[in-house]
Amino acid sequence: ALINNNVNINARDRRNQTCLHMACAHGNSFVVHTLLRGGADLNHQDVNGWTPAYTAAYHGRLGCLQMLVKWGGKLDEVDNEGNTAATRVASNDINDIAFSHS
Repeated sequence: ALINNNVNINARDRRNQTCLHMACAHGNSFVVHTLLRGGADLNHQDVNGWTPAYTAAYHGRLGCLQMLVKWGGKLDEVDNEGNTAATRVASNDINDIAFSHS
């Protein structure tokens, strides 16, 4: 309903996180898909440099991470500490993700 009423889907909170970051943190694949279909910025970085993909990887949300990759989410965006979603996946032992996207 919000997307259909021209609400800013990429609105940010005080930490510069979007709804997509929050949906990924909580592992809500339905909301992630809805936001992506509505045009959410899937590579937006928060104050720590975390993208939604990094957030999903950090929290071990494989389903969300796979969806972001399918939609073109980047795994090589560097956060403020020099880490990427790809390195976070490796450190969390999430080995099922396909890195074939480029």
